[in-house]
Amino acid sequence: MKRRSYHLGDSRGKRRRKTNLLAAFPYAFLGVVFLWLFLGLDFLLSANIGTTRSRAVEIRRQKVGDLLSDGEITNGKQLGRRRVRSATIDLVVERLLQMARMPKEPLRMALNTSDPRGGDPFHLSSLERGSCPWTGDSDVIVDWLPLIPKPDLLAVFREGKGFRPVVLWYEHLSKAGGTSFCKLAEANMPKISVPSYYCMPGGADRGGGGKGNEADGRVGTWSKEELTKYVSRKPHKILSNEWDPFPPHVLDFQPKSRVDLRKGVYDGPKTSSSPIAEPMFLFITSIRNPLDRLLSAYRFFGVLHNPSKQKPSLFQWLGRIHGRAQKYSEMRSRGNVWDGVPFRANVGNFNFAIWKFSNGTIPFSLTPEEKGEIELRDISSLPLGEEDWRRPFEKAIETLSNFHMVIPMEMLSDHTGVLHHLGWTQFDQDHVVPSGKVQNNAAMSQLTQNEYDALWSANWLDMIIYCWSRAVFLTRIHCADILLTEDRS
Repeated sequence: MKRRSYHLGDSRGKRRRKTNLLAAFPYAFLGVVFLWLFLGLDFLLSANIGTTRSRAVEIRRQKVGDLLSDGEITNGKQLGRRRVRSATIDLVVERLLQMARMPKEPLRMALNTSDPRGGDPFHLSSLERGSCPWTGDSDVIVDWLPLIPKPDLLAVFREGKGFRPVVLWYEHLSKAGGTSFCKLAEANMPKISVPSYYCMPGGADRGGGGKGNEADGRVGTWSKEELTKYVSRKPHKILSNEWDPFPPHVLDFQPKSRVDLRKGVYDGPKTSSSPIAEPMFLFITSIRNPLDRLLSAYRFFGVLHNPSKQKPSLFQWLGRIHGRAQKYSEMRSRGNVWDGVPFRANVGNFNFAIWKFSNGTIPFSLTPEEKGEIELRDISSLPLGEEDWRRPFEKAIETLSNFHMVIPMEMLSDHTGVLHHLGWTQFDQDHVVPSGKVQNNAAMSQLTQNEYDALWSANWLDMIIYCWSRAVFLTRIHCADILLTEDRS
């Protein structure tokens, strides 16, 4: 009986539990649905907040040169795929200004990628090894990385059909790879497209009768109207400016939007009277370690091409060339750089790249006599204050940020950037000099320690520009797969 009673009771209990479960099922189902919705909403909100906070934290850390570690978790949520974002020009200028204000020794330590105490603010140690430094799941704004100029004139330069004509403006910094770049242009562009004298338009090609010698018309001194007429008459697709500062008005030839790419293009039958659209300029330059460039300029202009039997020392030459540069500046302020001023007067300028890309506005820090010699103690105590160098420095950064390519000279031999961006394939000559032999101009090994230290301090602005330009160039190559290229237009 007990056993039977046990079975009867168990059977009735099962039926009651089954009934209770069936009755409760709709409520349980609704509870699960509400719980799923609540958790899903909480996940979305948490992910969004976590990503926003993570990005803000990472951006702040990135500004002081730090990196988030691989897979770092912030607010309990991992970030999405890697993305590297460029900064506005104003932010880039402010970041580089912070560096320029640093005491010289900490700045030098920071820019020396082999010194672990420096911090490597541009991540050159990774970039020069061919790797992108932003690893793991990250979304960063790099505050020294300017936006790539848009629209993409490099693509239009490669294709060239159905658009306004594109002319490559090469800003030639003396002894920074300009001859090599011109030789690359000659090897990869139709002969008719390249001016015969080192890619420089001739004096006779300039409107109004021309100025300068027949070979080099000093295109950096031409007006916008003269350039427009020249390009409409000549088939040349590359212009090189070496001896004068980069003229800011040529940036007006840069298209502002995709609509500008076809503005004024005539689609009808082509005749001699067909309208010609205004050209667009593609801006490219190459840059070199400032002290190596300075030493190379001395050996080329001060020794090799100096007719005097008694060759000057480096510091004698610097004293003389700085005197000539000041004469050039005075004559230029009067609108005349032709009469009585050597065309190569500025090749020995300190902070030469700043001079080039600030429209020649950085003041001279020394006032030597024409035949005087610069003393190390004078170089080590230059009188430039921030009120003297700040605006030229800002202007140079703004100008270079609008260039489509700023190529480190040593990477002209690598070909990576040129081949990738311009579509050039012929690289028969890696390093070309216009005359003489290729020399070792590594200032670190060729100068005494005191000479090197003094010249580094005198050219500190150019050292920042050089390291920054290298980092920008390499980032656009090695981080191309994760670099977001927001359109400026």
